[in-house]
Amino acid sequence: MNAELLNGYIIPNEITSMIDVPLRSEGKMIGVICFEHVKMSHAWSSEEQKFTQSMSQLLSLALETNKKREYRNELEKIIKQKEILIAEINHRVKNNMSVIVSLLNLQKSKTQDTYHSELIEEVKSKVFSMSMIQEQLHASGNIDSINLAGYLEELVTNLNDSYGQGKEVEFNLEMESIGIDVSKAIPCGLIANEILTNSFKYAFNELNQHPKLGIKLEKEGDFAELEFQDNGAGFDLNTSKTGMGLELIKDLSEQIGASITFNSAHGVSIKLLIPID
Repeated sequence: MNAELLNGYIIPNEITSMIDVPLRSEGKMIGVICFEHVKMSHAWSSEEQKFTQSMSQLLSLALETNKKREYRNELEKIIKQKEILIAEINHRVKNNMSVIVSLLNLQKSKTQDTYHSELIEEVKSKVFSMSMIQEQLHASGNIDSINLAGYLEELVTNLNDSYGQGKEVEFNLEMESIGIDVSKAIPCGLIANEILTNSFKYAFNELNQHPKLGIKLEKEGDFAELEFQDNGAGFDLNTSKTGMGLELIKDLSEQIGASITFNSAHGVSIKLLIPID
């Protein structure tokens, strides 16, 4: 035994018997618990020895629990900081897009012909469709997904304000509340914007006396089934005029892994099957 320990601690305190039990945490020895008996010599019974081991295990568990609590608190702090940062980014992106929309409105007011005015309006509607996603993320506090049904309802309202002047469109919206991952939200929003804009511009012309627009959204297993239907005259899938818009829709669908089908026999029906899980 160490002479310094013997002369400096054991003899002055009249310690006659002791048991040292190692204290372990996460498989490593982090200390020793010492049980002592003073003045009278003592023989440690098996029950007492078991008790010392139990105390060591309980203390080890308490230390590990406290350490894990500290880790958890630190992790929660980091997660909260991350959520605040992402929310701030979403807010700034939304504000920047609002500035872009304002600039496009200013530029549109300076155009001198319908063609360029319509081009700017189309660009503005696409930017606005993306801005709406940032708005929903910021308003809901959800940084991972948006409510697709709520988003589509707002998009329809906005496009009706932009393109539906003088057109009493009958809307039939049958949509379940489905969350869609934020990584797929913007492509999905641009797809919906392109489809709905085409309906307002081409299907709901002066020849269509009773314009109708239907949107159906429902969950089918691990997919969201989204269908757009208008009662316009339809179009030829092979014409160059429609091809540019359809190519954009197809490309965006491919980005989010969605399958898409077109039917233009009676009006236009476009159905997307979007993976959501």
